Amino acid sequence: MMPIGAVLGALVFAGVSAPLLITGLAFGAAALLFTAIAELLVEAYEIKESAGTIAMAAAGFLLFLILMMLM
Repeated sequence: MMPIGAVLGALVFAGVSAPLLITGLAFGAAALLFTAIAELLVEAYEIKESAGTIAMAAAGFLLFLILMMLM
């Protein structure tokens, strides 16, 4: 199934400009990160969901990503 999805995705997005493709991929990554943090982290610690918890987890993830890119 994965190769079929890859081929279909390549055909659909073949004519899309680079800035639009980058924007779409960034939005998808941010949505996935928010969903993972909002659902899994809150359930793991069994605390009330708050924007501060999500923001701090996302900030930690971004800090880790930046540090890994610098190495």
